[in-house]
Amino acid sequence: MIMTGDPFFLFTSVFQTVGEPDGTRSYLLCAFVARKDACPPGIADMDGPSMQRAIADLAGGWHPTLRHLILACDPTSVAMFPFATLLPPDWPTGHVTLLGDAIHLMPADTQSEEARENRRRMQPASDVTA
Repeated sequence: MIMTGDPFFLFTSVFQTVGEPDGTRSYLLCAFVARKDACPPGIADMDGPSMQRAIADLAGGWHPTLRHLILACDPTSVAMFPFATLLPPDWPTGHVTLLGDAIHLMPADTQSEEARENRRRMQPASDVTA
C-alpha cells in the first residue's frame, strides 16, 4: 500500500497463478483509492483511458515509478467502484486482533462466509502454547 499525505492511496496486490491449465496468468491488482472530494469533476462518467490519465495526474507528485505503474495498466481495466467507509465504534480493548477482511467494511454475506472459514481454521486459544 502506497500512502502519502494526499487524500488518496494506491493499494497493490500480486495474484500469482501456479499450474493453471486454463491459461490464467499472474497479475498485479492496483486500486487507487480516493475521497470523492479529491477526484476531478466528472470522473464517474470518464472512460477507462480518461480515468487512468486523471489518476496519473492526481499522483503527479509521486515517484515516477509509481506513476508508470498507473499508466502501464490496461486502460480498459480501469473503472470506478464507489464504496463507503465508517468510523470504528469506541470498542473496549481486549485480547482480539482483527485480520485481513475482518478489519474493513464488506457486504454482510461475504463477512459471514469468511468468518465461518476463519473460525474453522483457527485453533482454540487453549491449544496455543507460548
